[in-house]
Amino acid sequence: MKSTQHESTALKISAGANLSFGLLGIGFALVTQSGAILLDGIFSFAGFALALLTLKVSDLVERPDDEWFHFGYAYFEPVLNSVRGLILIAVTGYALFSAITALLHGGRHIVPEWALVYAVIALAGCLLLAWIQGRAARAAATPLLDVDAKAWLMDGFLSLVVAATFLGALLVQGTRWEPWVSYVDPALVILLVLLVLPVPLKIIRENMGELLRVAPGPDVQAEVRSRFLRSVEGRGFRDTRLRMIAAGRYFYLLNHIRVDRDFRIQRVAELDAIRADIHAALEDLHPRLVIDTVFTEDERWMG
Repeated sequence: MKSTQHESTALKISAGANLSFGLLGIGFALVTQSGAILLDGIFSFAGFALALLTLKVSDLVERPDDEWFHFGYAYFEPVLNSVRGLILIAVTGYALFSAITALLHGGRHIVPEWALVYAVIALAGCLLLAWIQGRAARAAATPLLDVDAKAWLMDGFLSLVVAATFLGALLVQGTRWEPWVSYVDPALVILLVLLVLPVPLKIIRENMGELLRVAPGPDVQAEVRSRFLRSVEGRGFRDTRLRMIAAGRYFYLLNHIRVDRDFRIQRVAELDAIRADIHAALEDLHPRLVIDTVFTEDERWMG
């Protein structure tokens, strides 16, 4: 419950910050006529809308299963993160088209002094939010906050690039390079798009993998199998089969254990004791571990 409260508080902070930066970005974009700042403001407004949706999803994934969702709401988390990645790609795609159009039509005339002021404010704010959300992500151990912290860190890096670029544009005023200043903003937008694009692509790839129920990486699988086999060592089981997937903040493990025909138990509690040993061997691998262990004598029920 405590981690859920931390997550909710952190997401509300993120939503408020996104709204503030969105208004700030639009205001400075009107003053400076900068497409790069406008892009940043639109990103912030998109982040605000997604943060509100994230708050709802954060509540949903903590709910138990019900008559509509028999396996709970865990998959809402990778769905939301995938949508976030798609929105980022859509916004950057539009910004790229707009910047190329501006380059082909003589660039944009901007006010670099105010653009630099905005970039410095945005840089400080984004780095502060990245630090706050990063701490919250480690405390709550949830993918939603982890993605949010990375998004703020990415915004901070972009603000640093913007600040450096506008500082350069300010320094060349009054020199023979001044005619090129009008091309700085659209060129900067193109650079930002190229820097940003790998991040939403990675978010989509990771979360779509969860939606498609792709198994974890080989290293994770090997560690799970090693610990599992050690936990059942010496019990005389004929065969085992493990299946595992990650879904948002949860890690699901399905074990099929094939026993000999002479395998005997006096009470169901003895099987539960085996399940407890398996869970104890694996519980520190993931904060939200769900394990189902099935015992069978017939190989065809191994799946």
